[in-house]
Amino acid sequence: WFEQPPGEPSDTLRRLLCYISDPAGSDNYYRYFTSVNDGAYSAGRNSVTDDKFFDGLRFKFPLARRNAPDEEFDPVTFGLFRIGEKASIKWVNMDKDHFDYWNTLEFNRSNQGPFSSYTRVKTNINGGLGIWGGYNVNYYNLIVK
Repeated sequence: WFEQPPGEPSDTLRRLLCYISDPAGSDNYYRYFTSVNDGAYSAGRNSVTDDKFFDGLRFKFPLARRNAPDEEFDPVTFGLFRIGEKASIKWVNMDKDHFDYWNTLEFNRSNQGPFSSYTRVKTNINGGLGIWGGYNVNYYNLIVK
């Protein structure tokens, strides 16, 4: 569902909120993508997580809209949806190998600069870079109101 973002009220922008019910007692790994108005799905900068901090819990959390690669960054609208847009969420449950690959790739992509150290991206392909594994995907489509 959508609600007013924190701060000053907006006539045009909304924040997406979600619930998750994580199964207790098993390791679970998640990834999400967003799409607007039937555009391509884009993963967020930190699109993967495991359930170490919320194993067995049901809770709500905000899910940020990912800017398209050609979209200018705007700190006022970042992560928010515009009223009237069609918001699509691709929610992925994945195996540990997939999680390790995407988690190390995203960490490496954000851990840059002259004083950072290289992070080796984990792979399960012998002699190569990539991932072989399985996804369980659910799609959710909402009109921003």
